Amino acid sequence: LIQNAIMLKISFFVLNIILSIQAAFSQNTIAGYWTGTMNRDGSVMKVSFEFQIQHTHSLGFYNSPSQKASGIPLDSIQNWRDSLSFQLMSEPVTFFKCKISKNIIDGQIIQEGFSNGKLTLKRSIKRIVSYSFSDTSFISGANKIACRIYFPNSKGKHPALVFIHGSGAEGMFANQYMAEYLATTGIVTLIQDKQGVGKSTGNWTKVDFDVLTNDYVNAARFLQNFEGVNKSQIGIYGHSQGGTLAPLVSSKSKDIAFVIAAASVGDSVYKQDIYRVENSLKSNNFTQAETEEAMAYYALWLNMARTGMRFDKL
Repeated sequence: LIQNAIMLKISFFVLNIILSIQAAFSQNTIAGYWTGTMNRDGSVMKVSFEFQIQHTHSLGFYNSPSQKASGIPLDSIQNWRDSLSFQLMSEPVTFFKCKISKNIIDGQIIQEGFSNGKLTLKRSIKRIVSYSFSDTSFISGANKIACRIYFPNSKGKHPALVFIHGSGAEGMFANQYMAEYLATTGIVTLIQDKQGVGKSTGNWTKVDFDVLTNDYVNAARFLQNFEGVNKSQIGIYGHSQGGTLAPLVSSKSKDIAFVIAAASVGDSVYKQDIYRVENSLKSNNFTQAETEEAMAYYALWLNMARTGMRFDKL
């Protein structure tokens, strides 16, 4: 009997510990949708964050209507008791160090080269959206390209738009804000992870533009398989480098009905880069003679890279 009583006390003790931990976690869990503001130097910006707990790690996403940003992944999320820290992979990286108390997150924003700011969030209910989406994939050459397709809630066949990435290792989140917005206006939209980014296979750093643009041609072709898509109204939208590539994508397919090229280059990539570097030197106050000398060398380097010739001159 004495042994049974001891075991019963131990059981109650362990149960109380478990319940205490659960209670503390339920009060301070970051999982959910949070809205609020980022405040720095008197400038206030409305933002929202969404946190998810998956198995043993946390996922987080940043949204800012004024920045046209939606679903931007957070990095290095650490949550222990009432402490929360994470990073936003901006340039330079933005660090957040916060305290969480039930339904409030308060914290500091730290970014090199800028004054510190303040983050204030409260737990909220995510608004109901007027679209649905499907995470899927399609085959492009030897690669499997991960994508997300947004469908308007309205019935019938809709025009559709494929988004083309800008430069660098961009995932589908790079165009998520615009894709979501256009879906609310009755347009089917497709965003994707660039080769070798996110869940897409391949390696965008090892292929040229001619190969890379095939992924967007195949994305437009993939959209033809869906009932809610008007096959005669599938277009492409590209921004920056994506806008420069958009005409090349269009030239490869008769199925593309329209092209939107935003902030694109109206000349060859070679000439655009000459223009970029020269203006960068001038803005950093190099003299005219220094700029001319540097540009002569850079033009020689570019020509060697393009043709493989005259390496000896370098």
